[in-house]
Amino acid sequence: MADDRRRLIDEIHALREGMMRASSRRHIGAWIEQDLTFGQLKVLFLLFHEQPATMSAIAQALGVTLPAATNLIDKLFKAGMVERRVDSADRRLVLCELTDQGLQLARRLRESWLIDSEGIFGRLGNSELQTVAEAMRILHWSMSERKAEPNPAVPGRDA
Repeated sequence: MADDRRRLIDEIHALREGMMRASSRRHIGAWIEQDLTFGQLKVLFLLFHEQPATMSAIAQALGVTLPAATNLIDKLFKAGMVERRVDSADRRLVLCELTDQGLQLARRLRESWLIDSEGIFGRLGNSELQTVAEAMRILHWSMSERKAEPNPAVPGRDA
């Protein structure tokens, strides 16, 4: 039983890696033309999903030191992607947000993947789409903060 589970997990990892490679070949152009480091792209998407954010929150989310996060923000600031402002409630805190330019870039990079996924999903039939949707619901539940609740994606089965 444990061997079967390990084989399935290994297969999922291999399939995911293959999907990532195939996907990156399709939309790498939008990403490769950017003159940003991987760390800067991480900050861009972190702020795209959670802004404003303090320097400390950015450092913690990325698992880097405060000076390293400050360095990343400084470079994005110079590139016109991020703005910094003092928190009016606590003047010791610096809040970082994406500028319009930063938002547009994050949306364009995200959109390159969404357009690719539309093409992929367009090749699937309704029953295949239903299977993918069910798997995504299960993964979403597993990744969510509600893991202690019964899994609504699998009727009759709890956590």
